[in-house]
Order: sequence, then structure tokens, then C-alpha cells
Amino acid sequence: ISIPETEMPPRKRLCLSTLGFRYEVEYGIKDTWIDPAETVPEIAPMTVRERVDLLIEDRIAHQETIKIVEDEAYAARTAWAHSIGLSQATEIAELRETDCRRQTHMAETLRGLGDLRREMGDMQAELLVLREQPRRAA
Repeated sequence: ISIPETEMPPRKRLCLSTLGFRYEVEYGIKDTWIDPAETVPEIAPMTVRERVDLLIEDRIAHQETIKIVEDEAYAARTAWAHSIGLSQATEIAELRETDCRRQTHMAETLRGLGDLRREMGDMQAELLVLREQPRRAA
């Protein structure tokens, strides 16, 4: 019978999609022993002197790497400090310019106030003169 899968009864679909005890599964395990020593590539034998020489070379290389990293860190810190110094110097210069502008403005304002005082003094003197003129006429 050729019935499409979607029209099959649920128990038949379930039977086809799951494996029950009626089916055998082979895992493909072989009964052979592989010696781990055979799979590791051979390392050339070394004398103690050769091993010590190799370790000393490694140590020197590590020290050089550490020195390079420390030098780069120092250079980065120095550049950062220089950058901060320049930033602060720029800010100080801007503050000085602002202060200079304010002082100039303050001096101009004080000069203007002095001029106003003189004018007010002159006006008061004129006012006093004008007040006394009618008295003289009377």
C-alpha cells in the first residue's frame, strides 16, 4: 500500500520513526589494540647538556620578551602622561586667555563707571547752579 506519510495512522508513523527492540544497531567497534607509544612521534634523544642549553635559550627569549613588554608599557605610560600634560597646558592657556579678556572687560567697565561718575558730578553741579539761579532772580 502506498499511503503518503502524513496520512498514516499515528502508531505506524511512530513505529517507522523510532527504533524498537526488534532492530539491531552495530557500532563498528573493532577488537584491536593500538599502542599509544606507537602513535606518539619519536622525539630525538637529548643529552642533559643539550636540554640545559635549550632551557637557557628559552629563558633568554622569555627575558627579552618581558623587557620588550615592559618597555612598551613604559612608553605607553609616558605618552599618556605627556598627553595629559599637554591637555592641562592647553586648558591652562585657555583659562589665562579668558582671564585676560575678563580683566580687559573689567578695566573698560571701570573706566565707563568713572566717566559716569564725572558726568553725574557735572550734572549735580549744574543742578545746584540752576537751583540757585531762581533764588538770585527772586
